[in-house]
Amino acid sequence: MNKPYGADKDIHDNRVFPFSDTNVYKMWIIALEKTGLYSKDRKTGRTQLRIHQLRKYFRSQLALGCPVDVVEVLMGHEGYLTDAYRRLPTKQLAEYYSKYEHLLYISAPKDLQRIEDEFKAELQSNSKFMHQISSEQQTKIRNLEDQLENISSINIREQIEDAMENLIIDNETYKNEIRSLKEDMKLIRDSIVKTKPI
Repeated sequence: MNKPYGADKDIHDNRVFPFSDTNVYKMWIIALEKTGLYSKDRKTGRTQLRIHQLRKYFRSQLALGCPVDVVEVLMGHEGYLTDAYRRLPTKQLAEYYSKYEHLLYISAPKDLQRIEDEFKAELQSNSKFMHQISSEQQTKIRNLEDQLENISSINIREQIEDAMENLIIDNETYKNEIRSLKEDMKLIRDSIVKTKPI
């Protein structure tokens, strides 16, 4: 059986944990090792989870409901508190602590499974909704792509028809110019033939 750290608590000692710093540190390291959370920083060699972090946790969590000055008194801070808080009776401090103690619990709430089930159901519902929206969007995208292709085909067809029409017009123009040139050449030939002596 492991030997407990620290002596039995003296009933006249008002400290919550009447242990020396060394004993508290040893208990802290053992707790970290047993939970698999013990590790040291490679650069500093310090334990990564330190006992002082519990003090910070206590202050920040308890202050979520309890007046900050009461939290400071519970932590043993006195220097900068108002006289009203310095003189709070132990019974009143205990009442404050009891009222907000639940804020310090690290364990999961009893209804965690219900919350998790509700979250999963909502996630699944949202997933179905997102899938439906995604399918609708994909259908819309396909329709838009088809419309774009049709528009492109129509534009290309119109461009080809315009080009062909321009070719026909140009062809007619060239034909007319060729006819005109042929007529001019015939006139020139005729005039040369007339001017030649026989």
